[in-house]
Amino acid sequence: MAIIAVAGGIYLWWGRAGLPAATLPWITGIAAASILCGVLLWLRIPAIKWLGVLVFAAICGLSIRRLVLDGFSLGVALRILLPIACAIWMARIDYSHKFVDDDVA
Repeated sequence: MAIIAVAGGIYLWWGRAGLPAATLPWITGIAAASILCGVLLWLRIPAIKWLGVLVFAAICGLSIRRLVLDGFSLGVALRILLPIACAIWMARIDYSHKFVDDDVA
């Protein structure tokens, strides 16, 4: 999830060229939060998973805005569903889980 968050933030950062000036602060903020969240997730800071859920919800919101402005297409539908799936996956992260090997005597 950390790699997805960093890659998504970098994609948003470079993909903001040519967008309306009103959306640039939002997209820049979401991209920076996504990169920061990915780095902190890599460091396994437990509460950061909720920042990640918010970041993916914000990315989903950007996609819903695109749906309203551009109309429905398969690409826009995937841009809405993938961040929702990532947010659910992020919310399921459990840092207190410990792997136990039953074969060790």
